[in-house]
Amino acid sequence: MAGIRSVLVGLDGSAHSLVALRWAGWCAAATGADLHVAHAWQQGPPLDGALGAGIADAADLEAAVERRLRQLAAAELRDPGAVAGARALRGEVPTALTREAARLDAGLVVVGARGAGNALRALLGSTASRLTECPVRAVAVVPDDAEVPPRSGAGLLVGVDGSTGASRAVRWAAAVARAARRPVVAVHAFEPGVPDLTPEEGESLLGEARLRLDEEWVAPLRARGVEHRTVVEPGDPRDVLPRVADAERPAGVVVGSRGLGPISQRLLGSVTHHLLRTLAWPTVVIPAPRDCVVWSP
Repeated sequence: MAGIRSVLVGLDGSAHSLVALRWAGWCAAATGADLHVAHAWQQGPPLDGALGAGIADAADLEAAVERRLRQLAAAELRDPGAVAGARALRGEVPTALTREAARLDAGLVVVGARGAGNALRALLGSTASRLTECPVRAVAVVPDDAEVPPRSGAGLLVGVDGSTGASRAVRWAAAVARAARRPVVAVHAFEPGVPDLTPEEGESLLGEARLRLDEEWVAPLRARGVEHRTVVEPGDPRDVLPRVADAERPAGVVVGSRGLGPISQRLLGSVTHHLLRTLAWPTVVIPAPRDCVVWSP
């Protein structure tokens, strides 16, 4: 993967989707990607109640929606030329956005996290939840209170645990960070998984994890010449990643999907979805290997 060629953001005119638009605009500009905006609706008037008033022809309605999308994006990004394309889509929102991303071969789909902040952050929006349950493309979920645009010099933070999913996340982060000229912090939450360890045994396993992280797991960052450093902290990744992210204030957090379907995720629990509900930073979920290829071999 040579970086992101196009970014697709779902826009419905709400405050949370406008935050997602600003982050997507920053990401596209930083990586040299084309920015596309789309609005999908299944029932009710598109974007706002006034937009469809008096328009009976479907083609005219779609054209009006696309004009409105461009106007919203230009006003929010303060750049009339920021958007490469705008599309009005009919149908269930997650499905429509997924199909549009496939049409564009988008390297990233961006949506807002409805209800982010305090107790409401636990209520992940239905579109964000559906797109990240078993993603077929990289999906970024942007909280309402995210720093947009990210602070100067902010890089990516990627969760690393030696799994195939985490390896894909590292490779995606390496490609994007190189294109954006941003650093990467690779974080490993150390959980030995072995009960009743002696202090010496625990230190030995911790040292082995650090060695594998530095020499093996972040190899794609080294190969692409990306500035990076590693962090190993004992604890559950649900606790470690938010703590490190809050200290680092990254432009985005990148995690790999395990490829579990929605039923398995609910039965077994999902670190990824816990992070999506709790992180105060834009979070990118990378598809599991069985879903699709996210970089060029």
